[in-house]
Amino acid sequence: MTQHRNESRCWVKRQRAALTNAHGDINMIMWRDYARFTVPGDPVPKARARAHQTAKGIRHYTPKTTKQFEKAVRTMAMQFSRAKPEKRTPIRLHLIAVFTRPKYMMGSKYDDGLIEHVVRPDLDNVLKAVKDSLNGLLYDDDGQVCQIRCEAYWAEKTPNKSRSEVMLFCPSEAR
Repeated sequence: MTQHRNESRCWVKRQRAALTNAHGDINMIMWRDYARFTVPGDPVPKARARAHQTAKGIRHYTPKTTKQFEKAVRTMAMQFSRAKPEKRTPIRLHLIAVFTRPKYMMGSKYDDGLIEHVVRPDLDNVLKAVKDSLNGLLYDDDGQVCQIRCEAYWAEKTPNKSRSEVMLFCPSEAR
């Protein structure tokens, strides 16, 4: 038991030593962006897979709107596919989902700029759709994403301003 505890303490000391520099300051990961793109149109949340009975059995499928949104994200991300980092490289993902503003918010009572979106669709389901669509294209597996920042807003009063802004970062020493 004491040997295990001593090994554990040594491991903690090694980890602290790896995270600190000669001055005792904690080293921070320096991130650089390798993909930044905007998908026009309303963000679409990842919908549950559907199923229906056929003569041959049960058929499972992804809803059409989810497929279309994932295809749009992949299309916009294609230009960055050569910048894909190596396997097991940590990825930082920023997502800004801007939804079409409803008519009742077009009046003078509301600001002209972005307003926080606090109703359905849930932001985590939009994030899930974006992560799944970038899987294998801008990173090998969505498990590589270790930091996430998501924001949801109602669009500006200018029409057709709904969009999804996606930014991907990797450590500056990585490829």
